[in-house]
Amino acid sequence: MRTSWLALLLAACAAETSVSTDELTRSDAWPQLGFGPAHTSANPNETLLDVTNVAGLQLAWASTTGLRPGGVSVASGRAYVGSENNTLYAFDAVTGRRVWRAFAGNDIFDTPAAAYGHVYVISNDGWLYAAASRTGVVEWKADVHPYATAPIDTARFSPTVYNGMIYVAIGSRLFAFSASGCGAATCQPAWYADLPIIVGSWQTAPAIGKGNVYVVGATPGNGSAIDLYAFSLAGCASSPCTPAWVTTLPADYPTYVVPYGLVYHGGRIYLATNAALYSTYADTGVRRWHRNLPCLGAPAITGGVVYQPTSDGLVALEEANVGRTIWQSPPAAGPAFTAAVANGVVYSSLGTDQRLSAFAVGCGSAGATCEPIWADDVGGSKQPPVIVGGMVFVGNDTTHELRALSL
Repeated sequence: MRTSWLALLLAACAAETSVSTDELTRSDAWPQLGFGPAHTSANPNETLLDVTNVAGLQLAWASTTGLRPGGVSVASGRAYVGSENNTLYAFDAVTGRRVWRAFAGNDIFDTPAAAYGHVYVISNDGWLYAAASRTGVVEWKADVHPYATAPIDTARFSPTVYNGMIYVAIGSRLFAFSASGCGAATCQPAWYADLPIIVGSWQTAPAIGKGNVYVVGATPGNGSAIDLYAFSLAGCASSPCTPAWVTTLPADYPTYVVPYGLVYHGGRIYLATNAALYSTYADTGVRRWHRNLPCLGAPAITGGVVYQPTSDGLVALEEANVGRTIWQSPPAAGPAFTAAVANGVVYSSLGTDQRLSAFAVGCGSAGATCEPIWADDVGGSKQPPVIVGGMVFVGNDTTHELRALSL
């Protein structure tokens, strides 16, 4: 472990000499929500933790975030996390030592994105902040209120970083900003697009794939459906931009549809809602299949398998067989709140105490029930876990800490 992280830190020091370095391409990073701009929550670079040793995970360090933490990202040997105390923290990923902190005008509960020498984060004050990754100094910010009197609740409003741009979806608007800022303290978007009104926290981070940025909107006059939009990454000459396509995804039974996550994988867009998980073709929006599942978060996807957290537990689904159940967590284990996968292990917080647990990805077939091969001894880990460099990082709602686990 020490040798591995020493190598990562030496690489990180070299990377920080260039502001243009894109952490999305580095093998020692989980730099934004869901690992990358597609939000698959799958780390293909992890080689240290696997099914043979994950049961040996123990607490490496725990650092306070004052109040409840948000999601965590890891890049250049540092772990970045926001908190409900209006603060963005940078911790040394190996030791947990606080390196710096930056302050916003309100709570920070989304997942930061670390790239291009900056850490980008959204606050409940309705602003996007760009802090220097070395020092935490806020170098520019941008107003992301969809309209002047719009309420902001950033519970699922994480920025998405891709190819020199920052994408933010809040309520009724999708924004695109240059990641390098604008040479001023306050920046305007490079372009934006209008969406039907989604009130409060009913939005989710944009996903990138097939030359498009994907985002959700409300279906006007129909609360039992949700619209999926695709906008070209090229933007448009004058805002608001027109979508490349839009499709309506109805629920099979009357319910108010709330989105929990968008993921691009293998030419398809997956949308998890409280009513169903949808698989659609990314170039047209045509639905391939859907499963009526009470989802509680975004899926993790790798190797043609979709790991979906639901109020009935964690479910592994087979894409090739239109979402057929491969295996599921024990019903007695309770709901699943998060999902992430790396090197043959899928991680999810289970039960009313939200205890982070690990399953072998091949633990069962034909709808079998699988038992976890490891579980944390502390509950409250409702935030998405991050697996990188043989360590697992996760925020804890109960202890108000960022916790790091290692062998």
